[in-house]
Amino acid sequence: MVSNESLEAKALPLSLLKCITNDFSDNHKIGHGGFAVVYKGLLENGAVVAVKKLSQTSDTDEGKFHGEVDCLMKAKHKNIIRFLGYCSDTQGLRVELNGKSVMAEVRQRLLCYEYLPNGSLDKYISKDSFCEWGKCYKIIKGVCEGLHYLHKKRIVHSDLKPANILLDNDMVPKITDFGISRRFDEKQTHVVTSKIAGTLGYLAPELYCGKISFKSDIYSLGFIMIEILTGEKGYPVVEDVLKRWRHKVEKSQEDWQLEQIRVCTEVGQRCWEPDPAKRPRAQDIISVLEQTESEERRAETGANSSTVPQASSLVENKNKLNGSTVPQTSSLVENKNNSNSSTVPQASSVVEKTNRSTSQRRRLKVETLKVTDPETRTCKAVMQAMCEFYDQGSQNISFEELYRGAYNLVVRGKGEQLYSAMETTMTSEVQRLCRTLDAAPEDGILFLQDLLTKWNKHIRAVNFTHDALMYMERTFVPPNGKTPIKELGLRLWRDHMVCSDKIRERLIEAVKQTGVDEDELLAGVNEMLTELGEDVPGLFFPDGELHDAKCNAD
Repeated sequence: MVSNESLEAKALPLSLLKCITNDFSDNHKIGHGGFAVVYKGLLENGAVVAVKKLSQTSDTDEGKFHGEVDCLMKAKHKNIIRFLGYCSDTQGLRVELNGKSVMAEVRQRLLCYEYLPNGSLDKYISKDSFCEWGKCYKIIKGVCEGLHYLHKKRIVHSDLKPANILLDNDMVPKITDFGISRRFDEKQTHVVTSKIAGTLGYLAPELYCGKISFKSDIYSLGFIMIEILTGEKGYPVVEDVLKRWRHKVEKSQEDWQLEQIRVCTEVGQRCWEPDPAKRPRAQDIISVLEQTESEERRAETGANSSTVPQASSLVENKNKLNGSTVPQTSSLVENKNNSNSSTVPQASSVVEKTNRSTSQRRRLKVETLKVTDPETRTCKAVMQAMCEFYDQGSQNISFEELYRGAYNLVVRGKGEQLYSAMETTMTSEVQRLCRTLDAAPEDGILFLQDLLTKWNKHIRAVNFTHDALMYMERTFVPPNGKTPIKELGLRLWRDHMVCSDKIRERLIEAVKQTGVDEDELLAGVNEMLTELGEDVPGLFFPDGELHDAKCNAD
């Protein structure tokens, strides 16, 4: 089943899949998502496969299953996960319901794939993960080629992200997880839906209006390319990317490799165009990349490095071939400043159903804002949502509405207003939490517990805010020299901890009061201080008292 690549995927018996996964044992579990759990399957010949078991929540899973099978049966490419088979099993089970015996249907829907031991791309993305440009470029081009193949087959993936790109033993990328993919008819260019599905941070803005097209995948591809190049999420300056790679490329090939890096960066940024029509197609991106490869061949044969073209001209030439002109990404926000204000949604509905019991006073202060325009309504919604993040978490928040409203503010040139609302609210919430620490119990253990509880609330709220304002984080914050959201959250907390003599003194005294049973508590305090900065523990305990107390507790 695995060794013969010419075999077609086929129906597999449930008994076989149970056998090779030891009845779906937890010991065989290798991953899970919102709709499925993935298990490792061991065949009799020693080969390993991956078995994806879909969750049994509603009839909608049946549609997801058939859609995924349909897409996988059509997709056969070196950069697409190899599909081995599927199982659609339904059995009757006698159960008691309201005192009566009824026959219930038990559905088992499973998919079987090749097993790739290197895992997903997101595990490798970090500032120091890719040290060899050749390997990095191979992954970028492989993802582009896989996506181009899908689009030729009329398949829109709809959830392209590093976690859905697996790597084989040779680090060849393979696109996987077609759970929400769609296959278009021959002349179909897009579809409009009322259901938004995908991953925040990679969703194209038009998806929030229900429009899905091939260009939606291109938007996601752009962020993947930038993350591979930089090891992080964000909107990088091209020169900063080149600076990061300059000491890693081979000296003998430095000219063309750096130009290739420049091309990839600029192309990735151009995939973020708010207007889908202005984004390049996958085949256009591949053509531009292949032009850089021709320069590589020239370099290897001793051609003069002065013949290496500028990246911008490569992209512009390709755009002319495509019959469109893609503007510079630096003007992405500026070009939208004059758009109609009607594009901003009524974002005040984001938190209509929130629980106000624990923060009503602060909410009332927010709601007293004079709401006369869509921008203020969106900023008000962001401020209310952040209050909710600190008090209740995210269960009452519509991330889709929040993300859509924030996106529209940024592209209309109102990023400064949005960032200011976020910074003001976060500052106010940190001040509130730290004020309550002044009234915390005198008992040292209770004080430390209260401190860590508030710290965890803060970090939770910062992470939720980061996810909801991802577009602002990536496209407005870096080019405008703003502090990233998570860094801002750490800085605000650190400043209040360090500058408050009362909190600092109570923390030091509380640590001295700890005994042998509070090692987990001390570990939590140490982790918090270290996350605030490597030098922070020394600001509180210059003589290493925290380390000594922890050692004594251990």
